[in-house]
Amino acid sequence: MAIFRPEDFGAKGDGRTYDTVPIQETIDRAHRQGGGIVVLEGGRTYLCGTIRLRSHVELHIAMGAVLLASPDLDAYLALGAVDDDTNRRTGTPVTRKPAYVFVYAMDCEHVAITGLGRIDGNGGSFVSRVDRYYVTGTFYPRPTRPFAVCSG
Repeated sequence: MAIFRPEDFGAKGDGRTYDTVPIQETIDRAHRQGGGIVVLEGGRTYLCGTIRLRSHVELHIAMGAVLLASPDLDAYLALGAVDDDTNRRTGTPVTRKPAYVFVYAMDCEHVAITGLGRIDGNGGSFVSRVDRYYVTGTFYPRPTRPFAVCSG
């Protein structure tokens, strides 16, 4: 299986520079070429907004690599619309706001996330300390953990 590296598309993996576009371009290239493994290298932190996986692509997060979710809500795709009485279940029913996603796959097959690296949802960026005993969400819903809607 072909190996693809986001660094070949400009990813820095320094934890400060957004690597969303280079990683997505790498995934898309692997998909267009019939599939492959996109490798996030160990010892690097890839700061990203929404990443969409594609058919026949494995996202391999090597040991020591971190896929770090952006602390900026504008970096995410909002799937669905505001959940109201005309479009039930497309958003988040608790707050009736769109559902934001970090890593997702939709209408695809043979997709995997592998490796001993880490996906850091950066949840602390979406809460704040009110006092010594109480923290509260500064935005709800925050981007969700990885999910997939696939077959095969």
